Order: sequence, then structure tokens, then C-alpha cells
Amino acid sequence: MIAAEGGSVAVVASSKVEKAAAVVDDIEARGGKANPYAVDVRDAAALGALVEQVAGALGGIDLLVNAAGALH
Repeated sequence: MIAAEGGSVAVVASSKVEKAAAVVDDIEARGGKANPYAVDVRDAAALGALVEQVAGALGGIDLLVNAAGALH
């Protein structure tokens, strides 16, 4: 929905960027703009670096949706 309204989307997977890339392919097939990323959400430094990377690639971050989960 965000991409359909002209927003750029960063799709983040917790392990392999290929998982995020599949979602990006779907967004782009519908005419949206998206970039895939992967990060270990348990690593605060890696999360900070990801935020900087995404903000640089997309020209800032206006909305953040967190849907991370963990299995124990």
C-alpha cells in the first residue's frame, strides 16, 4: 500500500536478503519502489547501521513499521 501511493519501501529480513528480495519483486511488479536488506534484529549496532543505510538510499525515513518476531 505504501509503495502504491508512491512511497519507497525498505524490506528487511532477519537472516537472508533473498527473503526480502522476493517481497521486493512483488512490490516492483505492481509498480512500486523497494529495496531489500537483511539484519540481525538482536544486534543494536547492526540496526543502527541499517537505519543509516536505508535513510541514505531512500532519502530519509518517514514511516517505520516493525513486524519483527523471534522463535525460542
